[in-house]
Amino acid sequence: MPDGSRKSFAPLISPGYVKPETINDYYLAHTKMPLLPAGLTVRTTTARALGGWVATPYGEDTDC
Repeated sequence: MPDGSRKSFAPLISPGYVKPETINDYYLAHTKMPLLPAGLTVRTTTARALGGWVATPYGEDTDC
């Protein structure tokens, strides 16, 4: 929060096992991801073949 305090909120999807297609269905319904991916492992040649990686100062894994 602007004053530095914190506010809790309910998770967008339930914690624990997530059935296949749950995240995709959420994204299609809300046009945002219900989680933040922590990272990506990909071969350098694959990333380059697909055009590289976006050049943003933060949030590279979620830049759209």
